[in-house]
Amino acid sequence: MEKKEYIKIGKAIQLEDGLYFQFGNSGEGYIFKDEYAYEHDFSAPCYVSESSRDEYNNRYPEYDCKAKDDIWYSHDSLLKLCFDNHKWCDAVFSTLQWAFPETHIQDSNPDFKYYWDFVRPGSSVRWCGPIRLAGTYIVVSVPDKSYWEIDEVIKIQDDNGDIYKALLYELKDPKTCKACYWRTCQIPLYAVCAIENDDFSGLEEEDIKNIKAFLDMVYNMCPNGCIFDWDRESLDSPYFCVHPEFGLSSDVVDVKLYKNL
Repeated sequence: MEKKEYIKIGKAIQLEDGLYFQFGNSGEGYIFKDEYAYEHDFSAPCYVSESSRDEYNNRYPEYDCKAKDDIWYSHDSLLKLCFDNHKWCDAVFSTLQWAFPETHIQDSNPDFKYYWDFVRPGSSVRWCGPIRLAGTYIVVSVPDKSYWEIDEVIKIQDDNGDIYKALLYELKDPKTCKACYWRTCQIPLYAVCAIENDDFSGLEEEDIKNIKAFLDMVYNMCPNGCIFDWDRESLDSPYFCVHPEFGLSSDVVDVKLYKNL
């Protein structure tokens, strides 16, 4: 079997104070891109855009930037930008040459009928819409048009014969879908360590009670487990919220919850 040659532009170098990127020429810009990491380690850095270059990196001027969380992308983070559609995600990664992925996706005009080709009458799909309705459905009908938008309305049917309307981006391929988006919560800053690390030290008794009640609710709604995806920006810069998920008004952090199917 012929050995695959993976695209590798630039380098990732582990130094004493962290991971640094050295950019290479993509033909359109200077970036870091690692196809092997993209295919084999979904959580590892596989792309850094040209605009992430740190011109004030005085300690290691031979490298372009340090691997801060807000500048590099993994397969998993690219997949979330593509609504967990693997086919679209592969296309996005293959065409990234210099831009931020968000900008690249926004400026492109793909035919979503091509990327959601598993959505057709009679096919089985995962509906990752309202959490109480998340599950496997049969497609009843699709838009009668050659070009689909990301929010096309698709009619689906459950085992009882009930018909629902789902948005295209909410539908996942059962062959690859392992979790579905549930909701975004505004979690008090003081509760983050308790939820993420099971560390309740220094908390008031009432706060501990509220946190445990919230977690009980989550795990009751998600019997197969739940993924907490903390928002990087609000972790670095919490903001004030009058009505957080629980407790009194406080600084909060956003977290997206994904239900395991």
